[in-house]
Amino acid sequence: MDQSELLQISDLIHHHHFEKGSMLLDPDSQDLVIVRSGQVKVYQLNVDGKEQLLRVLVTGDYVGEGALFGVTMHDTYAQAITPGAACVITRADFEQLLLDYPAISLKLLAESAAKIAALEKQTALLSSGSIQERLMGYFNELAAVNGSSDFEIPMQRKALSSFLGTTPETLSRMLKKLKEGGLIDYKGRQVHLYV
Repeated sequence: MDQSELLQISDLIHHHHFEKGSMLLDPDSQDLVIVRSGQVKVYQLNVDGKEQLLRVLVTGDYVGEGALFGVTMHDTYAQAITPGAACVITRADFEQLLLDYPAISLKLLAESAAKIAALEKQTALLSSGSIQERLMGYFNELAAVNGSSDFEIPMQRKALSSFLGTTPETLSRMLKKLKEGGLIDYKGRQVHLYV
């Protein structure tokens, strides 16, 4: 895009700063939220009212595109887990943006396909059996994405336990067991996977 196109797009964007705990998206939202800085968790509430973490957003990630196309985001929320900033585009402005810039539509389709693939992996991971299998599967995926057996877990333990469908206490016990078994080493969020 040239400079004038970028200026037109910037006129459509509303900039917001947020604090830890701020809600950026709820089931009634019809905005696209793009994270400029900070971290945002995207989660759904299960039938018991407990959070099931879907993903953690970082700089450049976005959420809310489904609602922009009329898809109801049942029980889906986005909440800040650190202070930060976001760009917000309303549904009407977003629709006009897609009409004016078809290349953005193609990029959005590619990103949506990647999100679907990631959610399919998470679903497979959650149904893979024991917490040890889920955790090791997750660690193997992080190692593959990072191209190294040394990597950082991109979320806090509470979020990771929700992502894996377990409790923080069970996760802590499993990390200790894997370390004692010589499968991993870890300090804080830094992990070394022995392959």
